[in-house]
Amino acid sequence: MNRNRLGILAAVAMPLFAAIVPGCTTTRPIVSSALPRFAYVANQNDNDISAFAVDYTSGALTAGVGSPFTGVSGPRNVAVCPSGQLLYVANGNTNGISGYQINLTTGTLTPAPGSPFAGGTAPRGITVDPTGSFVYVANSGDNTISGYAINGNNGTLTPVPGSPFAAGTSPFGITVDPTGRFVYAANHKSSDISAYIINAKTGALTEITGSPFADVEEEEENTGPFEIAVTPTDSFLYVTNHFTNNVAGFSINASSGALTPIASGPFNAGNEPFGIQVAPSGDFVYVVNRASANIYVYSLDTSTGALMQIQDSPYSVGEIGECNPSPYEGALDATGRFLYVPDNGCGAISAFSVDAATGALTMLSGFPIAAGNGPYGVAISRLRLD
Repeated sequence: MNRNRLGILAAVAMPLFAAIVPGCTTTRPIVSSALPRFAYVANQNDNDISAFAVDYTSGALTAGVGSPFTGVSGPRNVAVCPSGQLLYVANGNTNGISGYQINLTTGTLTPAPGSPFAGGTAPRGITVDPTGSFVYVANSGDNTISGYAINGNNGTLTPVPGSPFAAGTSPFGITVDPTGRFVYAANHKSSDISAYIINAKTGALTEITGSPFADVEEEEENTGPFEIAVTPTDSFLYVTNHFTNNVAGFSINASSGALTPIASGPFNAGNEPFGIQVAPSGDFVYVVNRASANIYVYSLDTSTGALMQIQDSPYSVGEIGECNPSPYEGALDATGRFLYVPDNGCGAISAFSVDAATGALTMLSGFPIAAGNGPYGVAISRLRLD
């Protein structure tokens, strides 16, 4: 370890976090890879957020201090800053965004000044860019994308110039590519993908030439794109198609961000595929299927972008008592060793260990466990050494 890093660690060691103010960037010093991680679940029907401490070794979840946390209304999706210090929530009922400061030792949430922040109609998807500078929200009710600049001192959000930005019809899922240059939104009712270039200084969005891109070659087909994900190498993009029970894949032009359909796609998925995650290694893709209550796992050909379902896939999310499982989303931890899936129908969350070599899933002992009422989205804090 170099002297500069030793100096940083010493400066924050006593007290451990006294010098760390709420912030979103990855440049803030985190002194131990064994610091607590936290999972946050948006409980759509309870109007609150459940917090869980994540055991770094086993992946087990323990109810967090002070959980659940209020200040949200019909929460759909949640996003944690790269630093693990700020949390943002899309409030589907009140057309706003709630922001919270995260206590790094306990995981407790404190509302950011001014929260909730005004947004578009029926916000659904939400994401933070990799630099921790901006938040982007897909507003399914008014067909727009809202952009916000993050105040690193307290987590307050301010609309970026030109926000909100026009999208297709009913944007649901939204993501920023790993380079932080492009925003992509899955338009559920117009069956296409809106793509934008990010102004690195202001966060403003400019639509990419050719956007929106048809979800499949047969443009007249109503596919119902739901959620969206990009590979760590920024080479490929995938979107789940709710109505046609498949996953569409695209190659990403490295210069322009434009999308070109992968020749071998779309790829068969389960019944009503909703959530999608790409492993940090870039080798596997995980798709959460609402109606069939299971998870499809695919190996990813990193040269072509083709997906192939692995042996023993799909995997059931499990049940608690007598209920109708209905999982919507999922989230991998930063290491890719664990996958967490909330179950909207059963008020539960399932957790799986991930085989790094094969991508196979194994339900962790004791799961599923209870969450709130109508859990929808989940986010995992991703503390890291800088």
